[in-house]
Amino acid sequence: MCHEFLAPTLPKFLAGTGTKDIQFRPTKNVTCMARSVPPPKLTWIYDRDRLPEQLISVGGQQDDLAWSILTIPSVLPGMDFEFKCHAENQAGAVEKTFVLNKSGMI
Repeated sequence: MCHEFLAPTLPKFLAGTGTKDIQFRPTKNVTCMARSVPPPKLTWIYDRDRLPEQLISVGGQQDDLAWSILTIPSVLPGMDFEFKCHAENQAGAVEKTFVLNKSGMI
């Protein structure tokens, strides 16, 4: 898709913008997908003091869609975590919050 002639649009998450509670499993993959013109840049925001260094994020982009997959390893201690997917382009930025619940930990 050619974006150079289209007016920039604010990113929109494919699964809404509200907070999402997720239950932990031995390894949890969290996906963030957003659309906009031009495609948004996705980044994960979290409390660096609380999440382990082995946190891995991969992603990609096609046309007006961008996606990122955050992998949370099984070595997390028993506590809740809140992190955000930040989508941004020239039109602005939006964030989606994810809360990882310890109650689902095995």
